[in-house]
Amino acid sequence: MAFDSFNVTSDEVSVGSIYAGFAGEFVGPKFKNDINENWREMAQGQGWKFVAYKRLRDNVANRYGNDIGLAIRE
Repeated sequence: MAFDSFNVTSDEVSVGSIYAGFAGEFVGPKFKNDINENWREMAQGQGWKFVAYKRLRDNVANRYGNDIGLAIRE
C-alpha cells in the first residue's frame, strides 16, 4: 500500500469527490507545520464540506499538520 499526498489548492477536483487527508492537503502545506487553526473554514470557502475531522496528538505528517479531515467537494 502506498500513501499519495495531494494538494487541492492546486489540483483539479471534481464535484462529488470524497477526500480524506491532512489539513495541509486541503489548504496547502506549510514548511514548519504552522497550519492555520481555521483551516476547515478556509477549505469550506473553497467548496469543501467536512463530514468529520480529528486532531492527532503527535505530528505524523511533516508540513501537513496534525489534523485530518474527511470532506466532499460540493
